[in-house]
Amino acid sequence: MLLRASALRALDRRREALADLDEAIRSPTLIPAAHPHASEAFIQVEVSALRSELYALLGQCMHENGELRRALDAYDAAIQLQPSHGILLLLRAAANYRCGAYVDAHDDIRQALAPGAMEGAPVEVVAEAQQLLGLSLARCGEMWGAIAALSAALHLVSADEAGPSTTPPSSPRPASNPAAHPAAHHTAHHTARLLVQRGTVLLMCERLEGAVEDFSAAIELRPGWALALHRRGFALKALLQVEGAVGIQRDPAGSSGMQRGV
Repeated sequence: MLLRASALRALDRRREALADLDEAIRSPTLIPAAHPHASEAFIQVEVSALRSELYALLGQCMHENGELRRALDAYDAAIQLQPSHGILLLLRAAANYRCGAYVDAHDDIRQALAPGAMEGAPVEVVAEAQQLLGLSLARCGEMWGAIAALSAALHLVSADEAGPSTTPPSSPRPASNPAAHPAAHHTAHHTARLLVQRGTVLLMCERLEGAVEDFSAAIELRPGWALALHRRGFALKALLQVEGAVGIQRDPAGSSGMQRGV
């Protein structure tokens, strides 16, 4: 039934998936497939893990339906059965963030990123956790922590895109044609979104040049993206005001270098 519910969710038939999950969770005879000679203790562990998966999938369906409080209840039940499961903590953190419970989201992500909590998780999932950590920290006013977390997410995404390397690039570079391959297109958009998020935090910290660099890199990856263009324009305007106040003039030839005015 878990597999069928997963398939129904993938097909956007969430109401049917929810009906299956409710029935499975209420079932008093929920027994996973196990070796015929498995011990009672082993079977109980497997039952707990299976129930946790059911509650997690129930929470995801509720979350996607916008029923965030019910999603949180389902995630709570899943985490009660598997308290140190990093993916479950990340799912609950995302729901808490959407509810505006930024401190709770931050606490969940910290636990999710604890050593061993997400062992074996794909790089993109760990990057998502770092991204959500950064956004939560920014909402809590911890801007430098937010910048560090978003930078870690960018590092993970760029390293994953580049493949195994002993010295992964410190900053992402756009692919020559991201739209030529769906996976590359998705990665480019994800990287651009992270750059805009970090650029926005830098802008709030009045690190204007860094903000402009991030917005410009995002625009390279997503040309014409209105949000990135708008925020770069805002950052450039603020930067010009600061330069005017301290007597800095930009090279009229258009170079990025600056020279102090006389």
